Amino acid sequence: MALDSIRPFLGLLCAVATAAGACSDSGRGTNAGARPENTGLPPLAWGDTITLEENADVMNVWPNVHQDRAGNFVVADLSESQVRVYEPSGKLLSHVGRRGEGPDEFNGVVSALSHPGGGLLIVDAQGKAARVPAGSSRVSETSRLPVHRVNSVSLVGDSLLVVGGRGSSANSPPPLLHVFDLETLTLRHSFFPPPAPLRDDPIEQSVGFVNTSVKGDTIAVVYSASDTVYLFRADGAPLAQLPLKSRNFRYIESRPPQRGSTIQELNRWASSFSLVTDVYWGPGGDFLVQYQDRDGTELRWRLTRITRDGSPVFDLVDTPRLLAPAHDGSHLYFVAPHAEVPNVWVKARLQ
Repeated sequence: MALDSIRPFLGLLCAVATAAGACSDSGRGTNAGARPENTGLPPLAWGDTITLEENADVMNVWPNVHQDRAGNFVVADLSESQVRVYEPSGKLLSHVGRRGEGPDEFNGVVSALSHPGGGLLIVDAQGKAARVPAGSSRVSETSRLPVHRVNSVSLVGDSLLVVGGRGSSANSPPPLLHVFDLETLTLRHSFFPPPAPLRDDPIEQSVGFVNTSVKGDTIAVVYSASDTVYLFRADGAPLAQLPLKSRNFRYIESRPPQRGSTIQELNRWASSFSLVTDVYWGPGGDFLVQYQDRDGTELRWRLTRITRDGSPVFDLVDTPRLLAPAHDGSHLYFVAPHAEVPNVWVKARLQ
């Protein structure tokens, strides 16, 4: 299996070896208790479950989720190249997209956001940006962002779109964050090259990706192979770097297997380190950071909370996969422990 067939944005799906289909679902085999590595009160209180409606056209495989202001879930499925909107109860309201090159087709939907002008903005891994009007299940207009291998998409206010991925710039190392005018989708500026010492490294090419979360004018960024939260203003000015101080995070200490390596060799390598996948703003301006380990082909999820000044709050192992915080920040949504497929979610509150 050639390493160049391992697309880094699919680190969100199963780190490496995705092309061979050797990856197990995030909701399986996890512990609802979530073992804390520090002492004190249990940090999560588990609540009700939600079952998302599915049918012959809709199946949840790898959901990336945000909750809109009305409380509905907007689900972008990376694997199915489809976007769905659900009521808070899990009732399916609408869906759009499938894999392909047509107007209503995508190649790995990375994110679907509530557009400030109404409806949805959908961005896929190859930089296709599509607008779906409110109340519609069809794409009304599309654009092509000058970013390939898109990893993440966030909004800053009502006017800026922050896209994570490699752009068309000839700069070396290439910047990984790009800020666009939301109305015209024209590029304003790019910043944040891969953190040293992974620049221009085969490891960076194999499993390097970014994810972002925005609060006000501040962009929180995580890079997959770094145990740090990077903070920037929307104009690209750096604000802070906050180490996670996790005792469980494992750095990449060896190069990827050579071209032509077996899937077993790739799995052994991918099981030797951790990858940071998500960052979320928590209550009071602190951060929740999710990272993953692999055990062969199975993913194991970890969750760390740090304050705005970088002080550790908790570091959990064997959690379910965190999907998103509620829009009002009151609780979190996880894939339910032991769920057969990731359409069964569970609420949790931070204690």
